[in-house]
Amino acid sequence: MSTTVVVRRVGNSNIFTVPHNLNVEVGEKFDVELDGDNIVYKPHKYRNIFETDDWMNYDYQKDLATDSELSELIPVGKEIID
Repeated sequence: MSTTVVVRRVGNSNIFTVPHNLNVEVGEKFDVELDGDNIVYKPHKYRNIFETDDWMNYDYQKDLATDSELSELIPVGKEIID
């Protein structure tokens, strides 16, 4: 299906008006890519990084023990330690 859309100026932004026959929901998000001379719009897919295998299998305690940047801090000035 091929449909023509028009770019319009609204405030300081350029917008596309989408014809009703494309059945796009109000507020639907799209990712925009340039493919040579073509502009490609794909529906945006939300990805929760906390539901990935890398995050689910992350061992925070191991990182605390092995990563020097996460180790306990040594006061160097007039910090208040309770």
